[in-house]
Formats: sequence, C-alpha cells, structure tokens
Amino acid sequence: MSTAMGRWGSEVERGSLATLRDPVSLGSRHHPNRHDVFLDTVEESFDSMGYKLDNWKIQLATGEGRMMAQFSIRSGDNRFENDDWHLIGAAINSTNSTMSARLLWGDEVFICSNLQFNAEFMIKRKSTRDGLQDFKHMIWDNAERIPQIYNQIGSENNLLYEHDLSSQKEVHDLMCRMAQKNLTTWQSIPHVLEHWNNPEHDEFKDRNGLSFFNAFTSNWRGTNPFDLHNKSKRVRGFILDRHSCSLWPHQG
Repeated sequence: MSTAMGRWGSEVERGSLATLRDPVSLGSRHHPNRHDVFLDTVEESFDSMGYKLDNWKIQLATGEGRMMAQFSIRSGDNRFENDDWHLIGAAINSTNSTMSARLLWGDEVFICSNLQFNAEFMIKRKSTRDGLQDFKHMIWDNAERIPQIYNQIGSENNLLYEHDLSSQKEVHDLMCRMAQKNLTTWQSIPHVLEHWNNPEHDEFKDRNGLSFFNAFTSNWRGTNPFDLHNKSKRVRGFILDRHSCSLWPHQG
C-alpha cells in the first residue's frame, strides 16, 4: 500500500522493500545495497547501542533508485521526548549512484505532519564493497552524541520560541532577506505568509520564531523529501542568527 508523494515517488510500507529487484552495479567500485538490507543494518546498529527505532515512514523515489526512511529514536528511559517534540532520524539509501547513503538526526514537532525536520547531524558513506559495514561502525562511533544533539535541539527550540515576531514589518523584512540569500524564492513568499497568518495548528498561533519556521515547513509540503534536510537547516539557522542579532542590536 502506498500514497502518492508527487513526481519523485511514493510512500510505501517497509515490508514492500523486500519485494524489490536486486540493485545492479554501475561499475567496478559501485556496490549498491538493497533498501531493506540497509534499513535492517541501521536498526540493528541502533539496537546494539540500546536505542529503539519506531514510527517508520518510508518514501521510495520513482524508479526505486532512492529510498528515505524516517523514524523515531527512543531510549529505554524515554529521555528523548517531551510534550512538544521528539528526536527522529532519517536513513537515505541510493542504489543508482545518485547520492551517498546517509543517516541524519534531528527533531520533528509532534503535532506537525509536514514530514520536515531539522537535521543537526549527518553521516554518509558511498556504496563501496565495505560501505555498509563502515556505515554500521560510523553509527556506533557517533551514537554517543545523541544525548548532546537532543539537548542542543531543545536549547535552539527554546531560543526560537523566545524570538518575538509580533511585528509584521519585521516578518516581511525577514522574508525579503531570506529571498535575497536564496533561502526561499520570491514566488513562495506569499504562500509562506499565508501559513504564517493562518496557522493550521493552535500551537503555532504564537508570534515567535518557532511558528515562523513552521510556516516554511508547511509550505514545503509536496516538495522532494530527499532535499528537505538542507533547506530546513538553512532556514532554521538563519532565524536563530537573526534572534542572536536582536539580542545584541549593535552587532546586527
């Protein structure tokens, strides 16, 4: 069972990955891994470090060459979740040599259904002969950073929440600056402002940086999910930088 995502592919059940054809090597140094084997390796690596992955959401690109799986990262003591957001990961695999296999960690607001998240950390590895084994070791080597990343995201979310954007003039100025820096397009500004002025969730009616960021993620629905972590990280970083400037106007 799948749901349409757009021209790039569809959302699929995890079990359906096992029914796909084996990927074909595109050269002597290209050793692609099956999408299902790749996800099993990611899950087993986290499990061996004491973390449980659940709430899987898998997107398969047209042609089956690229796959992205999104999941929650949980610990036995539930320390990586609260009432507002929880820690998630995304695993991306490519069998057609269009991109390296990668793993991202970030956050997703509970009530937000935009499938957008801010990737605070990423590891990646090309599809070589020992690539999958190396990827497993990279997860092990970096899993100890998960608590640090969780705390960092929480601190940044608090800063966004504290960033007062009750001035419509300031919001319009931010939009223009972001378009000038190619963080958004001039054509998308009216659509982002529509989500800002008429938020779909009560939690984002407060006029602050977190609600402003959500206006962007709401507008990104329907865009290619394989590129979203870069877009969300740049926009989020810009808002945080502007918040710092507002605290010290003489440096802005």
